[in-house]
Amino acid sequence: MTHGAFHSRGEGDCPPNIGRMCKHMSAPIIGKSSAQMDRFIGGRRSRGAFMSTAVLFDLDDTLIDLQYARRHGLRAVQEILPELERVPLDELELVHDKELRANYLRTLYGSLSDAEARLEHMRGICRHYGLETDSVADAADAYLREQASNPRLVPGVEELFEALRGTMKIGVVTNGSSRNQRDKLEFFDLLPLDAVAISEEVGAVKPNPKIFRYALAELGVQKATMIGDSWEHDVLGAIGSGMDAIWLNRYRRPCPDPSLAVEIDGLDPVGNVLEALNSFSQSNEEIDEWQ
Repeated sequence: MTHGAFHSRGEGDCPPNIGRMCKHMSAPIIGKSSAQMDRFIGGRRSRGAFMSTAVLFDLDDTLIDLQYARRHGLRAVQEILPELERVPLDELELVHDKELRANYLRTLYGSLSDAEARLEHMRGICRHYGLETDSVADAADAYLREQASNPRLVPGVEELFEALRGTMKIGVVTNGSSRNQRDKLEFFDLLPLDAVAISEEVGAVKPNPKIFRYALAELGVQKATMIGDSWEHDVLGAIGSGMDAIWLNRYRRPCPDPSLAVEIDGLDPVGNVLEALNSFSQSNEEIDEWQ
């Protein structure tokens, strides 16, 4: 799939032997051939190991790799603002992320336009590093240009969807405007889906249980497994809605509470995600036996 430019916006209380579902998923299938992967998936299908009938995904930085695009944008900012050239990109990314979070709700609810938000983010970066410059608007424009020119899916998405389609219902639960999020779904060829729950359309923002209940109703199921990169919005939102959760932690951040979710560090290799999904069916069987 090729894409052009795109403008985006404690195990202590577990029953015996359930602790392993609370741990970080290692890479038991790394290095397997395509034929071995086919047998891995097919064997689980034939044995009915996928006990959950549906999986829900976050969109931004779970399916769509916005961080990859942002890093290209920040490199362009360093070229416009030479004082930032010696700042490590990882550090600059953290400062930028702080600015994104500070303006997140205002942007989400429309009180701050995308263009205004980009200017605010650049001003915040300049304040952080004590820069006085007349190039804030140029930096914001360069950021947008390079971010929009580097769209991509998170590695493994296409292979994962191929493995899941026909086996589980697939949906997306995302915060954002209807137009922006649906444009992304179409641009990246992620449609059709069995459910799409967008905060602007639902009238509720993750982690509000209302948006998760809406997605479940769209799927026609009572329970699903949520996969997302945000601990607050995806993991806690799903847990609060009675769902299982898989935390996509591609950047190896400290886990706030390993007892609440299975942790994976990527969607590739696909077998790791399937193993994580399978862990819930195994733990449910063990809970039934323990009870």
